[in-house]
Amino acid sequence: MASRDLYPQEILQVVLDKSCAKAQSSIPTLAILSVLAGGYIGFGYLAYLKVVSGIPHEWGGVATLLGASVFPIALICILLGGGELVTSNMMIMSLGRLAGRIS
Repeated sequence: MASRDLYPQEILQVVLDKSCAKAQSSIPTLAILSVLAGGYIGFGYLAYLKVVSGIPHEWGGVATLLGASVFPIALICILLGGGELVTSNMMIMSLGRLAGRIS
């Protein structure tokens, strides 16, 4: 089994390759993936609200902890579904621009 650990310079190279691939993607594809990611975030927030609203107020921080343990489902869905979030794109595309690989 091959190791999946990467050194920092290898991570940078992967990010730069991703920025080139995203720069060549079509606008309709990126728009659809962005809407999909927004739907997943909404789903995660609704799951958070469902969990938190069922817990008594007297439990205090336990409700927040349990709600926070449910929300990552949305992030997993985005990762598996290939959604586009603006936060990750800001990092990836700015590194591609700084490296001179995209305009």
